[in-house]
Amino acid sequence: MKAKLFNLYLTFLLVSVWVACEPARQPQAAAGPIDNDSLLIKYRQEGKLIVAESFKALSKALLTAIDSGGVSHALQFCNLQAIPLTDSMARLYGAEVRRVSNKNRNPANKASEDDLEIMTMMQQAIEKSKLPSDTIFDDKTGNLIYAAPIVIAPPCLRCHGMPENEIAAGDLQLIRSLYPDDKAVDYQTGMLRGIWKITFKR
Repeated sequence: MKAKLFNLYLTFLLVSVWVACEPARQPQAAAGPIDNDSLLIKYRQEGKLIVAESFKALSKALLTAIDSGGVSHALQFCNLQAIPLTDSMARLYGAEVRRVSNKNRNPANKASEDDLEIMTMMQQAIEKSKLPSDTIFDDKTGNLIYAAPIVIAPPCLRCHGMPENEIAAGDLQLIRSLYPDDKAVDYQTGMLRGIWKITFKR
């Protein structure tokens, strides 16, 4: 049952990523515009690929953790292995790979001011009943950044929903133990959880 729920979650997110990355929808610039169309297309395509492969690697490892020890085991996996796993994808593709949020669980995933601008744009799309689009922008230091939305699906609520309601008491206690400053709760299905942030250093 857990595997089926998680597979539904993976399907939802994959559809979200690919619809959000629909080529017919033009991304908007956040911190700074990119004037070169060929660069925009190149890095947008590379960003899509890196997000898809990073998500695939992370979700596969997380599903294995859930199957072997339930949500509590998955929480411990995320605490120890999520960032090293995305770091390994960064080395593979030669770009910085991060997941960031305005309501971060891990302090290392706290959104910057530029990230918050992107999330505001994506949140506005959600409020208009639209799926938020991906975006690519110049961070004004010479780097190009690709960002794709992370949207809450029903299975996410077991770790990010209402405390002691959707999140089991034992799992909530473990979250508070692993992440004393956790902010990543009280979400509902369809809410923006954060963004995948791929930085191409030039």
